[in-house]
Amino acid sequence: MFGLNWKHILWIISLLLLVAGYRILSPLMTVTWHQALELISIQNQLKSPPLVKEEIVNLRIKNKKISEYIRNFRVQMPSGNELSFLYSELGNRARTHRIRLNKLTPRPVETNNEYKTMPIQLLFDAKFGDLIRFCHSLENRSGLFQIHQLDIEVSRNRGSEVTGKLKLNAYLR
Repeated sequence: MFGLNWKHILWIISLLLLVAGYRILSPLMTVTWHQALELISIQNQLKSPPLVKEEIVNLRIKNKKISEYIRNFRVQMPSGNELSFLYSELGNRARTHRIRLNKLTPRPVETNNEYKTMPIQLLFDAKFGDLIRFCHSLENRSGLFQIHQLDIEVSRNRGSEVTGKLKLNAYLR
Protein backbone atom coordinates (compact mmCIF):
# COMPACT_ATOMS: atom_id res chain seq x y z
CA MET A 1 0.00 0.00 0.00
CA PHE A 2 2.09 2.86 1.21
CA GLY A 3 5.28 1.01 1.18
CA LEU A 4 5.44 0.56 4.93
CA ASN A 5 6.11 -2.77 6.37
CA TRP A 6 5.42 -3.95 9.89
CA LYS A 7 9.01 -3.18 11.02
CA HIS A 8 8.58 0.49 10.17
CA ILE A 9 5.23 0.59 11.93
CA LEU A 10 6.74 -0.96 15.06
CA TRP A 11 9.60 1.55 14.98
CA ILE A 12 7.18 4.48 14.61
CA ILE A 13 4.94 3.19 17.42
CA SER A 14 8.00 2.62 19.64
CA LEU A 15 9.26 6.11 18.86
CA LEU A 16 5.85 7.66 19.63
CA LEU A 17 5.60 5.72 22.90
CA LEU A 18 9.13 6.73 23.80
CA VAL A 19 8.41 10.43 23.14
CA ALA A 20 5.09 10.24 25.01
CA GLY A 21 6.76 8.45 27.92
CA TYR A 22 9.53 11.01 27.98
CA ARG A 23 7.01 13.88 28.03
CA ILE A 24 5.11 12.23 30.90
CA LEU A 25 8.08 11.01 32.94
CA SER A 26 10.37 14.01 32.41
CA PRO A 27 8.49 16.40 34.74
CA LEU A 28 8.13 13.63 37.32
CA MET A 29 11.82 12.88 37.15
CA THR A 30 12.68 16.58 37.45
CA VAL A 31 10.54 16.94 40.60
CA THR A 32 12.01 13.75 42.04
CA TRP A 33 15.53 14.92 41.20
CA HIS A 34 14.94 18.30 42.91
CA GLN A 35 13.54 16.54 45.97
CA ALA A 36 16.56 14.25 46.07
CA LEU A 37 18.93 17.25 45.86
CA GLU A 38 17.01 19.02 48.63
CA LEU A 39 17.18 15.92 50.82
CA ILE A 40 20.93 15.62 50.24
CA SER A 41 21.47 19.30 51.15
CA ILE A 42 19.43 18.87 54.36
CA GLN A 43 21.45 15.79 55.29
CA ASN A 44 24.66 17.74 54.72
CA GLN A 45 23.41 20.54 56.98
CA LEU A 46 22.66 18.15 59.83
CA LYS A 47 25.65 17.22 61.91
CA SER A 48 26.70 13.71 62.45
CA PRO A 49 26.09 12.30 65.97
CA PRO A 50 29.80 12.22 66.91
CA LEU A 51 30.09 15.98 66.21
CA VAL A 52 27.00 16.71 68.31
CA LYS A 53 28.39 14.60 71.17
CA GLU A 54 31.69 16.46 70.91
CA GLU A 55 29.86 19.81 71.13
CA ILE A 56 27.96 18.62 74.20
CA VAL A 57 31.23 17.65 75.88
CA ASN A 58 32.75 21.07 75.03
CA LEU A 59 29.68 22.87 76.41
CA ARG A 60 29.89 20.86 79.65
CA ILE A 61 33.55 21.84 80.01
CA LYS A 62 32.68 25.51 79.46
CA ASN A 63 29.83 25.21 81.96
CA LYS A 64 32.24 23.84 84.58
CA LYS A 65 34.63 26.74 83.95
CA ILE A 66 31.81 29.27 84.31
CA SER A 67 30.57 27.61 87.51
CA GLU A 68 34.10 27.72 88.92
CA TYR A 69 34.38 31.41 88.00
CA ILE A 70 31.09 32.11 89.79
CA ARG A 71 32.26 30.21 92.89
CA ASN A 72 35.53 32.19 92.93
CA PHE A 73 33.66 35.43 92.43
CA ARG A 74 31.29 34.64 95.31
CA VAL A 75 34.31 34.38 97.62
CA GLN A 76 35.15 38.02 96.80
CA MET A 77 31.58 39.20 97.44
CA PRO A 78 30.80 40.44 100.94
CA SER A 79 28.22 38.51 102.93
CA GLY A 80 24.92 39.98 104.00
CA ASN A 81 26.43 40.67 107.43
CA GLU A 82 29.11 42.92 105.93
CA LEU A 83 26.85 45.78 104.81
CA SER A 84 29.18 48.25 106.49
CA PHE A 85 31.83 47.14 103.97
CA LEU A 86 29.54 48.20 101.10
CA TYR A 87 28.79 51.56 102.69
CA SER A 88 32.45 52.25 103.42
CA GLU A 89 33.37 51.17 99.87
CA LEU A 90 30.85 53.60 98.40
CA GLY A 91 31.96 56.36 100.77
CA ASN A 92 35.65 55.83 100.03
CA ARG A 93 35.07 55.87 96.29
CA ALA A 94 32.91 58.99 96.56
CA ARG A 95 35.62 60.71 98.65
CA THR A 96 38.35 59.63 96.20
CA HIS A 97 36.43 61.10 93.25
CA ARG A 98 35.20 64.22 95.12
CA ILE A 99 31.51 63.24 95.07
CA ARG A 100 29.30 64.71 97.79
CA LEU A 101 26.82 62.03 98.83
CA ASN A 102 23.70 63.75 100.14
CA LYS A 103 21.72 60.61 100.82
CA LEU A 104 22.33 56.86 100.60
CA THR A 105 19.16 54.76 100.65
CA PRO A 106 19.43 50.97 100.69
CA ARG A 107 16.42 48.99 99.47
CA PRO A 108 15.36 45.53 100.68
CA VAL A 109 17.74 42.73 99.73
CA GLU A 110 16.54 40.46 96.92
CA THR A 111 17.63 36.83 97.17
CA ASN A 112 18.66 34.77 94.14
CA ASN A 113 19.88 31.16 94.03
CA GLU A 114 23.59 32.01 94.06
CA TYR A 115 23.73 35.52 95.52
CA LYS A 116 21.77 38.41 97.02
CA THR A 117 21.15 41.76 95.39
CA MET A 118 20.76 44.97 97.36
CA PRO A 119 19.46 47.95 95.38
CA ILE A 120 20.93 51.26 96.58
CA GLN A 121 19.94 54.80 95.66
CA LEU A 122 22.42 57.68 95.99
CA LEU A 123 21.67 61.40 95.84
CA PHE A 124 24.81 63.40 95.05
CA ASP A 125 26.49 66.65 93.96
CA ALA A 126 29.63 66.47 91.83
CA LYS A 127 31.54 67.85 88.89
CA PHE A 128 30.64 65.99 85.73
CA GLY A 129 34.14 64.57 85.12
CA ASP A 130 34.40 63.37 88.72
CA LEU A 131 30.99 61.70 88.40
CA ILE A 132 32.12 59.81 85.29
CA ARG A 133 35.26 58.57 87.05
CA PHE A 134 33.19 57.56 90.11
CA CYS A 135 30.74 55.56 87.97
CA HIS A 136 33.64 53.92 86.13
CA SER A 137 35.28 52.90 89.40
CA LEU A 138 31.99 51.42 90.68
CA GLU A 139 31.44 49.34 87.56
CA ASN A 140 35.02 48.05 87.47
CA ARG A 141 35.22 46.83 91.10
CA SER A 142 35.15 43.14 90.09
CA GLY A 143 31.38 43.12 89.68
CA LEU A 144 30.51 44.21 93.22
CA PHE A 145 28.36 47.11 91.97
CA GLN A 146 26.26 47.50 88.85
CA ILE A 147 24.74 50.83 87.85
CA HIS A 148 21.16 50.68 86.60
CA GLN A 149 20.07 54.29 86.33
CA LEU A 150 21.71 57.69 86.43
CA ASP A 151 19.62 60.87 86.48
CA ILE A 152 21.54 64.16 86.44
CA GLU A 153 20.81 67.85 85.98
CA VAL A 154 23.06 70.87 85.93
CA SER A 155 23.36 72.56 89.29
CA ARG A 156 22.06 76.13 89.09
CA ASN A 157 24.46 77.68 91.57
CA ARG A 158 27.71 75.82 90.97
CA GLY A 159 28.92 76.19 87.36
CA SER A 160 30.13 72.80 86.10
CA GLU A 161 28.56 70.77 88.90
CA VAL A 162 25.66 68.39 88.49
CA THR A 163 23.19 67.02 90.98
CA GLY A 164 21.46 63.75 90.56
CA LYS A 165 20.33 60.34 91.56
CA LEU A 166 22.20 57.09 90.98
CA LYS A 167 20.52 53.70 91.29
CA LEU A 168 22.80 50.71 91.53
CA ASN A 169 22.85 47.13 92.75
CA ALA A 170 25.34 45.73 95.23
CA TYR A 171 25.89 41.98 95.14
CA LEU A 172 26.24 39.94 98.33
CA ARG A 173 26.78 36.32 99.29
